[in-house]
Amino acid sequence: MARRTHNLLAALLLLLTLPGCLAKSYEIPTDELQRLVTVPPQERGQVVRAVQRLASADEPARAPAWAPQAADFPGDETPTDRGDAVYAPYQPRPTFGYVYILPPLYLGYGPPAYYSRSPEVGGPSPGGFYSGATSRGASTARGDAKAAAAALVAAAVAVALVATIGFAATEGVRYDGIVAVHPHHPLHLIAANGRERLIGLDELTRFDIDPTGTAIIVADEGAGLWQRGRAPLDHTGWTWQFGGGWMMQQVARDRALGGYVFHMNLGGFINPWLGIVGSVEAGAGSDTVTTGDMWFLRYGADLVWLPVHLGVWHFGPRIGGGLQYLNTGGGDWGYLSATQPYATFGIESEIAMTTRMAFSIRAGGLLQPSAPWANALTPAVQLGLNIY
Repeated sequence: MARRTHNLLAALLLLLTLPGCLAKSYEIPTDELQRLVTVPPQERGQVVRAVQRLASADEPARAPAWAPQAADFPGDETPTDRGDAVYAPYQPRPTFGYVYILPPLYLGYGPPAYYSRSPEVGGPSPGGFYSGATSRGASTARGDAKAAAAALVAAAVAVALVATIGFAATEGVRYDGIVAVHPHHPLHLIAANGRERLIGLDELTRFDIDPTGTAIIVADEGAGLWQRGRAPLDHTGWTWQFGGGWMMQQVARDRALGGYVFHMNLGGFINPWLGIVGSVEAGAGSDTVTTGDMWFLRYGADLVWLPVHLGVWHFGPRIGGGLQYLNTGGGDWGYLSATQPYATFGIESEIAMTTRMAFSIRAGGLLQPSAPWANALTPAVQLGLNIY
C-alpha cells in the first residue's frame, strides 16, 4: 500500500507534464522474482509479471548492446554452459517460445510492443554474462456569500477534475500484467542504497533477490519486449474516485430541487472487495418557477463492498454518512442555512478499463434524520472514474 501511495503522489506531480509520463522500464515484483527462479532459465522470458514505471522514476544505467548471435547449436545439441546460452531457433515450442531471427520474434506473440534500441540484436554477447556495477545515485450579504462559496466549490471541482485526468493518464493507463522478453534480457537489480547490478534474467538465483531493492527490465533493451495482456482490475491499495451526475435535494417538507452533484473520494481497499474512502460532495440546483435555489457541501466517509466480480463488471452496495451544509433561499420555502448529519446508501457498479482504472456507475439515496423532512429519501445517480 505504501508503494501505491507513492505512485499516486508521483502521478499528481506529473499533471503538468502528461505527454510521455510513462516510462519504457518495468518493475518486476519480489514475489514474481521468487517464482521466476523456479522456472528453467531458458523459459523465464515467456511469462513475466511486470508493472510499467512512471517517467518520474530514476532510470537504470543503460545495458550494453547485444552482439550478433555468436553460435548455432545443430541437431538436438543443447548448450550446457549458461555463459554460451544463446537460445537457437530449434528450441521454442510450436506456439510458445522465442525465434532467434532479426527482428526477434516470439511464436504466437505477434510483433513486440517495444523493439530494441541496439543496432545489433541477435542475443547475449559471447560469454553470456553481464558484469559490472554502477551507482546512481438571502440578502445582498447572502448573495455575496453564495457567490464566494460557489467560486470556491467550482475551483475545488476543477482541481479534482485535473487531478483525475492526471491519475488516469498515469496510474490508470500504465501497463500492469504479463510481458515476454528474451530469456537473457538484461535485469537491473538496484539496492536500497542505489547500487546497481546487471545480470541476465536467466542468470537470476534466489541469492540475487533483495526484498528491499528493485528489479527492473527496460523494454527497448535486449531483444525488445512483448505485452501479452493486462492483469484484471486490482482494487487493493489506495484509490481516488471522481465523478458527477444528477441528484435531488430536499429543501422543505413538501419540496425537493433537482440539480447537479460532484463527488471526490480518497481512501483505500484492504482487500479486492472491501474499501473505506473519505468523501466530499458538492452540488447545486434551482427552481426557475419560483427563482429559489440551493447549494450544499457534504463531507463524510463511505464503506464500499464489491463482492460480485463477473469478468470486467464489479458490483456491490455502498453506504456512508457524514455532515452536510445546506444553503437554500428564494421562492416560497424561505431561507435556510444549516449543518446536519446525513446517511447514504446505494449501489456501486464498476466496469474495469485497465488493471488500475474503472468506469463507475453509482445510484442511491440520501436521508437526513435530524432535518424537518427526516423521512424524505432523495435519489442521486452519478458517473465517474475510479483510479486504483
